Amino acid sequence: KTEIPAFMIPGSDGALLRDRLDDGKVIEAVFSTQFTDAVERTYLTDVVSRFSSRGPSRLGVMKPNIAAPGSQINAPLVSSGDQGVKLDGTSMASPAVAGAAALAIQRVRDADLNEDVEAVDVGAWLVNGAHSSVWNADSRTNVQAAIPHSGGGRVDVAVTAHLETLMRAGTRRPDSPGTPYGITFGALTFHEPVTERRPFFLRNLSDASRTYRLES
Repeated sequence: KTEIPAFMIPGSDGALLRDRLDDGKVIEAVFSTQFTDAVERTYLTDVVSRFSSRGPSRLGVMKPNIAAPGSQINAPLVSSGDQGVKLDGTSMASPAVAGAAALAIQRVRDADLNEDVEAVDVGAWLVNGAHSSVWNADSRTNVQAAIPHSGGGRVDVAVTAHLETLMRAGTRRPDSPGTPYGITFGALTFHEPVTERRPFFLRNLSDASRTYRLES
């Protein structure tokens, strides 16, 4: 009995190899029976999952607000003792966002910012610190995901925990329009020039003086 090992690669990788061969480049391929059916593909990091919901909402509000790791997350396997299982979905992404929110709240307490930051500000704070490099399909294409696909970006715990400026949509009035996470004009239908205004709130959380400049 003879066993012949077989190896497969995605068609996109095959196309890349073919193009490099056509350019006269030398490619070294190593085949081994020790291959563990897993290979590190860093170019898929921060890529929007195919099953992720897209915005805007039915009311025209820009959604989602933020993105977080939610694909192939190693989670505890129920009733297994110390075993894990890889799962996908918002149930996997939500804990990452909740953890970042907890650190932001701890920062508020440690820095005695309770009068400057309210509970509703925490969501905006997470968006302020989000990493904008979220990709549509593959980071090698250098095509970033649109806002209706990734929101303000991928949650970044390290940046969020050290932010010194808070910017949120609306004002602190209870009747302020929109959500605190982003300025949106909703779905507008008009046949002549119109003027729409949306307020925003900006707060310096540091002890140093700061100058802000807005650019379009």
